[in-house]
Amino acid sequence: MQPDRAQQEQGRKYRMTKGAGAGDWILPGNDGKTLWRLMTYEDGPSHGVEGMEKDRLFWGVWKFIGRIESGRAIDLADFSNWDFWEGNLDSRAEAIAAVVKLSTEEES
Repeated sequence: MQPDRAQQEQGRKYRMTKGAGAGDWILPGNDGKTLWRLMTYEDGPSHGVEGMEKDRLFWGVWKFIGRIESGRAIDLADFSNWDFWEGNLDSRAEAIAAVVKLSTEEES
């Protein structure tokens, strides 16, 4: 994953790559060690959430907690290595902003 000049100017060192399907993106942290996943998911009354009129799509942020081994692909279908960090976000841009905020908090 190579740094991208436009993303560096916006505070990001690495570019996002497509994950396993629609609404699934992988974003390396600026520290070069952390791996974030931004994904859409459905939530609402049919999922046990009260106070919502109907189901809808949200964006969420997960952090990879497994071990990253050089030369080995990460199984994106296996969610046991992904820890949920933030959700109910309305857009991918909000999810990216959440990753930047979470990354900054971790560095502090």
